[in-house]
Amino acid sequence: MYTCRTAAVRLYPGATTATTNMDVAKTQAEQLRHEASIQRKKVSEVAKDLIDYCEKEKPNDTLVCGPSDSHNPFQEKKSCIVL
Repeated sequence: MYTCRTAAVRLYPGATTATTNMDVAKTQAEQLRHEASIQRKKVSEVAKDLIDYCEKEKPNDTLVCGPSDSHNPFQEKKSCIVL
């Protein structure tokens, strides 16, 4: 999960640009340390897991198989016409 922390820089009376720049640099360094500590996985492993999941869930996916006739709200209602 990726979270982004941004530095909100507010100049208050008596604040110097150097202090503000130092605060921004500290915040950026903290963010980089946080991002470096995130455990990462190889794309090839994650892609294989994603393909396996999609194949496993394929029978339940209405976008792939389409809705069953008994549960299709868009199917035209059959009517009996007497001649």
